[in-house]
Amino acid sequence: MTNNEYLKVVTGREPNNDILAKIKAHSKTFNITEKVCAWYKDMKDFYSDWCDKTIGFTKTEARALYKEGLLSGEFQRIKNYGILRYSEMSNYHE
Repeated sequence: MTNNEYLKVVTGREPNNDILAKIKAHSKTFNITEKVCAWYKDMKDFYSDWCDKTIGFTKTEARALYKEGLLSGEFQRIKNYGILRYSEMSNYHE
């Protein structure tokens, strides 16, 4: 599944050219693939995934991982769109 297809499924709308350009620029900046493995609507959505009983991080731990991920390129926040997670190894949405 391409980023376009995946993001359309999880967001309910096809990503526009501006979003796709931001994904491309982000991956180039951090020298990572453009592969998006997760999308979060907002931090509440992020916490609901990372702090559930399966993953089990506390909110403080999840926030620290998010901040670290912003610096490493693992996460990208796009205003009025959400939070993207990149993974060069993930087969999450294939």
